Amino acid sequence: MGKKSRNRKKKNHRQKFSANRKLNQFSFNNQIKEKLAFFALPEEIKKNIFGIIVFVLAVIVSFSFFDMAGIAGQTLKNSLMFLIGKAVFVLPLVLVLSSLLFFKTKYKNFLGPAVLAVFLLTAGITGMIESFYPDLKQGGWLGFLFGSPFLSLFGILVARIIFIATAIAGSLILWHLIKGPKEKLELKPGLLPEQEKPSLIKKVFLPNFRVKEIEPRIKEKPAKIEEPVLEL
Repeated sequence: MGKKSRNRKKKNHRQKFSANRKLNQFSFNNQIKEKLAFFALPEEIKKNIFGIIVFVLAVIVSFSFFDMAGIAGQTLKNSLMFLIGKAVFVLPLVLVLSSLLFFKTKYKNFLGPAVLAVFLLTAGITGMIESFYPDLKQGGWLGFLFGSPFLSLFGILVARIIFIATAIAGSLILWHLIKGPKEKLELKPGLLPEQEKPSLIKKVFLPNFRVKEIEPRIKEKPAKIEEPVLEL
């Protein structure tokens, strides 16, 4: 009996120890979550902060062209010249559009398409620059690696068409992200939807028919109701 009671006490002590340990760990995790939640920001504020950072980066790149951004700006300019060549002079415009994307977009997961759009736009521009100066790397390493295969396989004319199409594709993706999805109109009960205005192409090519109501030639005479005659 003594051994059994001792074993029970040890078992209960272990259970209490494990329960207290789990409780302390749970409270510690809650404290960490509360501290992290204190530093957490709304999604809209995060997007605005990233938009400001990208806009400031565009300003730094612009000032580096005039040697007004210090040593860091000059280093950034040389690195970008090595990477994308003379396309660096278009980069501030691309960065401003990217910053505008953070402020205007209504999509939640837009970083992947935005990176793809900027890459296609930059690659198209660097490839076009490379087509004017083959093997001179005026479009940087990106223009050389992206443009050289097309120039060697398709020739200058077709390669330039491909580069223009690539830049346009990137611009369209970027513009679509900035513009956002079309809002659906919620119709209230009893209200009819507004008729869509025909486009210019429809006005030019589609025939304009007007349907007039034709009145019947023979007009039906109203039937006379005979009054009943009382016979005496």
